[in-house]
Amino acid sequence: MSAAALVALLADPARTVDDWDGVIAAARAEQLIGSLAFRLTGVALPPAVAAVMADARTAAAEQRRSALWEAEMARRALAPLGAPVVLLKGTAFAAAGLAAGQGRSIGDLDILVPHDALDAVEAALLTAGWTWAKDDPYDAAYYRRWMHELPPLVHAERDRMIDVHHTILPPT
Repeated sequence: MSAAALVALLADPARTVDDWDGVIAAARAEQLIGSLAFRLTGVALPPAVAAVMADARTAAAEQRRSALWEAEMARRALAPLGAPVVLLKGTAFAAAGLAAGQGRSIGDLDILVPHDALDAVEAALLTAGWTWAKDDPYDAAYYRRWMHELPPLVHAERDRMIDVHHTILPPT
């Protein structure tokens, strides 16, 4: 029931809510608390709910800042290659200032590069401090042969993940 109430509230922020605890729990579980908080900006809320939403907006703003910083770090690492790099998913929405990016939970950086630039992109990222999230030869071979991206990389100092896509859908 709380998930349905969350969906209804996201669609109509002025809607009356009887179970704020359930809605907030569902929003957190689905990583939509930041999105909900931004949708409820300007809506009269019970004080405890308003405090939770203010905290969620602050956390979402920090997550946005961190995601954009990681995109900038990747840009700096890849700029010398001259290959086009396209931001995807949450970071793209945030960087473009789109409503879909407001409050969005951004867990990793997703980029799209030309397939023929993969080797150079991989080498540049490894040189700049990213390492393989999992060092499993089977997984690496699977990603490289069947998937639309390299195996995930994580930055050794910043602990931020990057997914390097070379197409949107797996070739299979």
